[in-house]
Amino acid sequence: MKSAGFTLIELLVAVALALVVLFAASNLLISSSGSATNLQARNELLQEGQIAMNYIATNVREAAYVYPDGTTLNLGGGDTTRRPGGQLAGGRRECTHPGADQGAPARCGHVL
Repeated sequence: MKSAGFTLIELLVAVALALVVLFAASNLLISSSGSATNLQARNELLQEGQIAMNYIATNVREAAYVYPDGTTLNLGGGDTTRRPGGQLAGGRRECTHPGADQGAPARCGHVL
């Protein structure tokens, strides 16, 4: 006599296989979620580092105005820079201080 249906053993094996597949899928989901969180944290750190580097570079560029003509600044790592503002035609000097183009007297003593 043939019966239509599954035996208890067949149902238990099918449930066990389904549990194994669900367990593997949940581990994959948890792992990918953790990786995404780590990646986002690294990107935020890189952005903050870039902001800090831009801030430092801006301050170093502004500090170059403190030194007299011909002074070479050693920035470390083999990088050097000379003070900006060179000779113009007629012996005049270029002044790049804020307010210099608005008629304010130059703080550096440059002849405008």
